[in-house]
Amino acid sequence: MNLFLNISEALSAIRSNFLRAIITVLIIMLGIIVLICIITTIEGLKNSIQGNLSSLGSNIFNVESKGFTNRFTRGKRAEKVYEPLSYEQALAYKERYSFPSSTSLSTFKSSIATVKTANKSTNPNVEVIGADAEYFTCESLNIEEGRNFSSAELKNGSNVAVVGAEIALKLFDGKNVIDQRISLFGRKYKIIGILENKGAFMGGAGGFRRVILPLKNVRQLSSQRALTYEIKTLIKDAALMANATDEARGLMKQIRKDPPGSEDSFVVQESTAMVRTLDQISGILGGAAWGISIITLFGACIALINIMLVSVTERTREIGIRKALGATKFEIASQFLVEAIVICVIGGLSGIVIGAVVGNLLCWLLGGGSFYFPWIPAIFSVIACIVIGTIAGFFPALKGAKMDPIESLRYE
Repeated sequence: MNLFLNISEALSAIRSNFLRAIITVLIIMLGIIVLICIITTIEGLKNSIQGNLSSLGSNIFNVESKGFTNRFTRGKRAEKVYEPLSYEQALAYKERYSFPSSTSLSTFKSSIATVKTANKSTNPNVEVIGADAEYFTCESLNIEEGRNFSSAELKNGSNVAVVGAEIALKLFDGKNVIDQRISLFGRKYKIIGILENKGAFMGGAGGFRRVILPLKNVRQLSSQRALTYEIKTLIKDAALMANATDEARGLMKQIRKDPPGSEDSFVVQESTAMVRTLDQISGILGGAAWGISIITLFGACIALINIMLVSVTERTREIGIRKALGATKFEIASQFLVEAIVICVIGGLSGIVIGAVVGNLLCWLLGGGSFYFPWIPAIFSVIACIVIGTIAGFFPALKGAKMDPIESLRYE
């Protein structure tokens, strides 16, 4: 009996014992779906994040508040809380940092703001940032139409705004947007610029669903609430990044008045360091996905062995008839072996397709980019399914091949 006939017989056997076979298929699918889904989501997000970071370049670093650090002493956890980075400290850094660079100050106001006109409004998912004029350069945001903030607007905290392309399209159909008025936080703002589209970053607004206001204006809006400020520094020569960050760290220790030898109360983070951190996180999650998948496939292998042994027992009379008609031990063994492999491959291929679809959907929901297919895990999954099918089908196939044809024909 050739391979194609064996596959046809295997599919017939699966149809006749559908409920039993589908349980094993589902177990295998679960293991493959977990592996493919997690890796697809991680790699898709990773590619998207790396693309965004690469657009910023390797000559940018951020200075941010650390928040707090957990410490463990004698089994008890103590939290050391650091003061947020204040406006005065951020401004002192910008004025005193002497390394050849451009420095921007910004603060986050809201990610659920609603922008309105007289008869239209956006969804409550607009990101509002308070920033200075250098923010656009340091964030690699291009003003497609209009202009940047003037020094007078920044100094006075004027009610002007640079908006993303999606907001301009939603409220004004993308036409004659400059100098139009919008309502935000109960104030009227004049639009002076439109941002060029930029991909969303980890579910953020990117450049298309963002409103940028003068920093002083946002400070006035939030007079009753303390804001946390971010400093972004763009140095002119990426080769001098180590010197630039060392100088920034030393200056911030002076400004924050951190005692000599103490832990920094702030974070100086390079874009390349963010990529390394992302690689570590994705490695941990990927390792967990491989572990879960291997354990699940091992369980599927045991289940399939039991199912195939039951199948051999139920088809004892069929085996006797085949042997009486001249079937060899090899043909009997190959029949059951191929059946086990076919069950595993069906589960594996189904798991790959479902896992890739779900993984890309999750990646898209989290702000990832284009479609990603994990070829190496997919190839591994197919090979693993063939190996598992071979292992699971070997002993049942051997049992069937060794059956005595006379005793088999007598089996009821």
